[in-house]
Amino acid sequence: MAEAAAPVRLPDPDVEARLARLDEVLDGLEPVPGPATEAVRLLTEVYGEALARVLDHADEQLAERLAGDELLGHLMVLHDIHPSRPSAGRPARSNGCAPPCRSGVATWSGPVWKGRSPGCA
Repeated sequence: MAEAAAPVRLPDPDVEARLARLDEVLDGLEPVPGPATEAVRLLTEVYGEALARVLDHADEQLAERLAGDELLGHLMVLHDIHPSRPSAGRPARSNGCAPPCRSGVATWSGPVWKGRSPGCA
């Protein structure tokens, strides 16, 4: 029986380029409310919940290893579930504000946030 080929992973520079492009596309969607904006919001919430559930099953050591990955760490910050963040918890965006890690707006810097989320007072 032939072994399945290992999935090809994107190197960090390619991930960074895709995140930058995603920010550009999302910036174009923000002023246009509608189904596309709602779909992005819902998809983001569902993926955030999925990642939070993965962390629920991870011990502290695995959670830290996952958070150390460039992409996973970024996503954990985006969904407010990064294990190094003192108030990390389940994603909750009942106020409709954008998550706190849009490129160039807010960044995680150790124990503090720099910047602010767009649309949040």
